[in-house]
Amino acid sequence: MALSVYIVDTGYLLALLDVPGETLAPAGQLPSKRAKRFPPREPSEAEEVERRFRKAVASRAEIIVPLAVLYEVASHINDIDGSRQVAKRYADALLQLVSDSLSATPASLFQIEPRPELKEFMATLGAFAHDHVLRSHSLVDTALVRLAEAKKAEGPHREVYIWTWERRRNGIRSCSPDVEAEPFPSWAD
Repeated sequence: MALSVYIVDTGYLLALLDVPGETLAPAGQLPSKRAKRFPPREPSEAEEVERRFRKAVASRAEIIVPLAVLYEVASHINDIDGSRQVAKRYADALLQLVSDSLSATPASLFQIEPRPELKEFMATLGAFAHDHVLRSHSLVDTALVRLAEAKKAEGPHREVYIWTWERRRNGIRSCSPDVEAEPFPSWAD
């Protein structure tokens, strides 16, 4: 039986936290008072991502969040418009997710890939400079792709997927070692 491995990109973690301005309401609907009383039938992007995490955890899949992604998520949280108290609530939620993961509590949803050794970092930076930057992939994207490739190389019994918010065919999802049958969100082009 294949072991599923999910490498989580920034957008998926932002959706899991339901950070304001980072996800869409169901079917492009704007949230309203009516929608609160009569929830739409389709799940929101945040609800769909939460469902996927629960399903992956229940199937004992390996879910990995690269450390670089946590920095990007924190940066998006810092950019929340409005009250700093709103941003603080989301920062606290991120802190709780990471604390649960590092403590391996029952609430733990993922593992955190630790900072690479200098040799590995330089290889990742080299891959970014010589290849990924030409495909409009950031350094974080490059690290994520290289981690997915390394996890796939650990054994043929592994199915390794990159969970990302990117919908472009030339985005990092196209670098996923294995192709999800029903990727979310779906392709845009």
